[in-house]
Amino acid sequence: MWYDFVYKSKREADYWNPIFAEQRKVFCQPKTTKSITKLKLIDFDEVFRNDPNAQVVPCGCDETGTINDSSTELMKRILFQESDNNLNFIASCDCGNLKGNFALHTICPKCKTEVRTAFANEIRYLAWLEIPEFMPPLLHPEAYRVLGKWMGCVSRKKKVIDLLLDVDSELPEPYAGVLGQGPDYFYKNFDDIIRFCLSLNRGAKAKKNEYIEEFVKTYRHCIFMRHIPILNQSLHILTKSGTMTYNDDASTHILKTCIELGNAIYNYRHNPTSNKNYLEQHVWMTYQSYLEYVNAVTKGKLIGKTGFIRKCILAARMHFSARAVIVPIVGDHMADEVHLPWRMVVANHKLELINLMKRRKKLSNDEALYLYNKALVTYDETIHECIKILMAESPWKGIPLLLGRNPTLRHGAVQLFFAVHVKTDPNDDTIGLTPYSISAPNADFDGDQLYLLFIKEQALVPELMKLHPICTLLGGQGNGLDNAVKITSEQSIGMHRYLTEDDTIDVKKYKDLCEKNMKVS
Repeated sequence: MWYDFVYKSKREADYWNPIFAEQRKVFCQPKTTKSITKLKLIDFDEVFRNDPNAQVVPCGCDETGTINDSSTELMKRILFQESDNNLNFIASCDCGNLKGNFALHTICPKCKTEVRTAFANEIRYLAWLEIPEFMPPLLHPEAYRVLGKWMGCVSRKKKVIDLLLDVDSELPEPYAGVLGQGPDYFYKNFDDIIRFCLSLNRGAKAKKNEYIEEFVKTYRHCIFMRHIPILNQSLHILTKSGTMTYNDDASTHILKTCIELGNAIYNYRHNPTSNKNYLEQHVWMTYQSYLEYVNAVTKGKLIGKTGFIRKCILAARMHFSARAVIVPIVGDHMADEVHLPWRMVVANHKLELINLMKRRKKLSNDEALYLYNKALVTYDETIHECIKILMAESPWKGIPLLLGRNPTLRHGAVQLFFAVHVKTDPNDDTIGLTPYSISAPNADFDGDQLYLLFIKEQALVPELMKLHPICTLLGGQGNGLDNAVKITSEQSIGMHRYLTEDDTIDVKKYKDLCEKNMKVS
């Protein structure tokens, strides 16, 4: 039968690695290791040294206190871009013959090149900020996040690590009189500061000390950095409207960082004998601006609603999926049956339909492909017969699929249904659904849309029986029929026999089973 073959991915899930996601990369340690640190820090100084294309953003000023035109053009070229042509999320070979993520890592038969994603493989760090030698290196942003959360806060929700780095702030007890302040002091006395904070954590807080000790010991060589990475210029898009030019929040913060660093360099060169605290203030303001840039990148470009992770990874469309408006089924039907639109079934069963037309209808490749392409826009009787064969020869009552609606936190938000009928009108793109199953996903028939996923691997269907509508109807939580009608014991026994295929159960056994389950729960 057509269900004999199982779809398997041609590749394992590709680890998409955007800028700064490496900082949050969590790797699985082998079970034999004694390591308890899960966070991995990237040595940015080493990355800079090993990259021949790395360019340093010119932040220094000339004798007049301004950046010359050549430096300005260089800064604009390596920091910004006016188009997003490089943001290609579709994997492709060099000639474009093979396209799509399903073909990743395969070799094109025409150009003999590997199918790969330009966005994940070619967009790397290009622009860097270099901290001069007369300034202390800056704390790694991930180390700042970890240590800041571990050290905690004092009054008015001020972080202890911020008070240690800001020379103008006032240290509270028990830090006052014991520890100094400023980026230079923090860098030169980092180990003593960690030991002092470890001694302060007692009781429940002491449980985190072993993690911090190993974290500092493992990544002590890269906790401070002199080379700060900046996103590739294709991720800093300039938008023009008339004579005005606009950029995003992340670009604003990195420009502010460049300005603060330029001010620090200018003041040191022209006032080398000035107060040391004045230089410390510039270093702290530079670091603050960079932390704001990292937060803007993390929350806006990565994990925000419009970020790359949600757009390209978590929210990427799955194969053999669809979405359409739901309407009630008119006529007799079962609670686990759905009626699907014509084009939805045809588009998601291309392989099966062409296979049936070649093997059962004895059509050639060109004839089968012609009928399939024709069926995408109009009704075809041959295609309809093949769809009926798919439904009839399914090991279940129809084509299995998962139907759901966000948010999926509700009980019954995703349910298992079986497609037993296809609509023959190509212009009808609605999903026919029983009215009894719409309360669980909090849907109604006023234009709500539900998404579905066709289950191609039939071995998964028994495991998905927990999502069957009958489980939702009897599952409680204010959803389904249990609040509207009273289900008799005979009906419950019939449902139990249907789900478990146990014909030997009677009323007494069923009651004993229910009481046993209640005691267990």
